[in-house]
Amino acid sequence: MELKSITIIQQFRQSVAEKKDEAAIIDKREVLSWKDIDFISDRLALMLIADQVEKGKHVALWSFNSLAWICTYLAIAKIGAISVLVNPKLSAREADAMMSFADVDYICYGDQLYGKQADCLSGGYPGLSIGQELWKQLRHQAQLTDAERRLLKTREVAIRPDDMASMLFTSGSTSQPKGILLSHFQLINVAWEAVSCMHWNDQDQVCLALPLFHSFGLSTGLLSLFVHRGRLYVTPDCRTKTVMGVIDQYHCNVLNAVPSQFLAIVHHQERKNFSLKSLRSGIIAGSSVFPNDYLKIAEDLGMYHLKQSYGQTEASPSITFSSDDDSPERCSKTVGKVISNVQIRIISTETGMPLAVNQPGRIEVSGYNVMQGYYKNEDETAKVFTDDGWLITGDLGYLDQDENLYIVGRIKEMIIRSGENISPKEIETVIIRHEGVVQAKVFGIPMSVVQEEIVACVECPDGGVTVAAIRALISDNLAPYKMPKYIKLYEKFPLNDSCKIDVKKMKEEIQLEIQEENL
Repeated sequence: MELKSITIIQQFRQSVAEKKDEAAIIDKREVLSWKDIDFISDRLALMLIADQVEKGKHVALWSFNSLAWICTYLAIAKIGAISVLVNPKLSAREADAMMSFADVDYICYGDQLYGKQADCLSGGYPGLSIGQELWKQLRHQAQLTDAERRLLKTREVAIRPDDMASMLFTSGSTSQPKGILLSHFQLINVAWEAVSCMHWNDQDQVCLALPLFHSFGLSTGLLSLFVHRGRLYVTPDCRTKTVMGVIDQYHCNVLNAVPSQFLAIVHHQERKNFSLKSLRSGIIAGSSVFPNDYLKIAEDLGMYHLKQSYGQTEASPSITFSSDDDSPERCSKTVGKVISNVQIRIISTETGMPLAVNQPGRIEVSGYNVMQGYYKNEDETAKVFTDDGWLITGDLGYLDQDENLYIVGRIKEMIIRSGENISPKEIETVIIRHEGVVQAKVFGIPMSVVQEEIVACVECPDGGVTVAAIRALISDNLAPYKMPKYIKLYEKFPLNDSCKIDVKKMKEEIQLEIQEENL
């Protein structure tokens, strides 16, 4: 794919010019055409200008997924400001700390956050409520005057593709979130790549089941819409029943989600009450998926164009996609080939030298999609870049002879117990063989003498699974030193705000239980 020297707004303008009055984004209350979105975001942009928001200023966007979120995101981009995408579930204290760190100049916030937001506003941040009252006003305001159009045009022409568009944050499941600035050029070209790899077009109906503050949702949801120009259906939340209801009601044929979301749908007791037959295509990414789980998802949901992708926020976020002609069997095992204009290499964790085909090592990436560094954090930036400028992803994997990438684990997740290196994924692969197990998550917790003890968390919603059965299964398939000391059964895994398994919470629960046992 040839890279496009274009801004997010220039891409959006092309869609407006082509589609105009056609429906673009739908939620449970109303339908917005391309012209509607353009008009409302123009009005919001003028409000920001009136509040002295200039190009390059940091504008926090703190709200749940909504039509207002989308129009505000565009408004911020239209005046050349940088949107700081804040998790709407953060407490006032957490959000205030994050906004202070991100040098936020202005806040746009939704209705649901009023109490929290008031605390932050009292700290000196000017802001704009993008709740229902403002929304009603925006939908009925007069058309722009010539002077207003000229003002917006002046702002827009000053924006360059290499200007920063958004600051996103790493999920922070095991450490503090880090800020990542990404440019218009990076974000829109990755969106083009996703659409090209997935062969989406203006007939596609996409169910937005991912939070927009997260890079996966922003890229494959909103920004990709500006490229394929189909329709985007915004869910009021990411709950399984809500997502199934939207797919059923609007006959969505595209669903992008993390593995835990897909598995929740497949195993949901009320799935039979919803028609999901319209589903055809989608991206499964955000965390690893076991081959058998992938095949079950694709088969049960009839998603034979379900493709794996590998990426991270530091890479805008996409690095690989499954090929269109890959069989389901191949798609179940590999995350695909590196995207165009990006390079990938596998490096030995011991020697630091490049490895040959089928030899697992450290995955490193180079290309236009890679961030410049973590915001105001030179120490962490230095840790993830090599001397020759490649991004160290933190993942372990290998390339086959056809250049397909296989993920085998994360470097930080490797458990070291009594000097032995133990792969969590190897243990998880054995545990999910039990027919009653939906998911498994294995990790280490600090322990004196042995360095770390192994913990296995097992999701088994229908019961019929015992700790003894899991131990027997592991004993039959793995060496004794790989046996978890602690095994915890869950009816349902806790999820974080990016809809991924909340490992941080699991670790806290296990450590608390161990402390109580030792009292």
